[in-house]
Amino acid sequence: MTEFENEIYPMPCFATLSVTRVASSVEFYCDKLGFKKIFFMEGPSGETALAHLRWAMYADLLVVPGKQEADGQKGFGISLTFACGRTSVDELAKRLTKAGLEFSGPTITPWNAKELRIKDPDGFLLVFTEQADAGKDFDEVIGDIKKAQG
Repeated sequence: MTEFENEIYPMPCFATLSVTRVASSVEFYCDKLGFKKIFFMEGPSGETALAHLRWAMYADLLVVPGKQEADGQKGFGISLTFACGRTSVDELAKRLTKAGLEFSGPTITPWNAKELRIKDPDGFLLVFTEQADAGKDFDEVIGDIKKAQG
């Protein structure tokens, strides 16, 4: 085991896959391909709402449940997520507004991220993210998620 195998750290870029069954995908990626299980977040009814898997340091994959009808959309079910470092999510939103581009956000997620979502000219979903509240540690975020779930 490497020192980063189970560490939670800011991910500069990662893919999110929207899948039919999270449990089946986790089994495939972990049991068949050798990815490591890092973190799981439960949904309101106890099902896995997010699985954070890792191939190697900075080679992370998030697996979430999602609609599987692509309707001819290129890249349907995949999003590329980029950590904001050179600019903030709010600054990016201002820039995109000034350019007249459509996007959603910024929004705060239950996992303490502020996110902005935009599709590129080919329809690929890009998500730009930053930590919403730098004062919260991991245990506080997990506690907030559990409170929100009731």
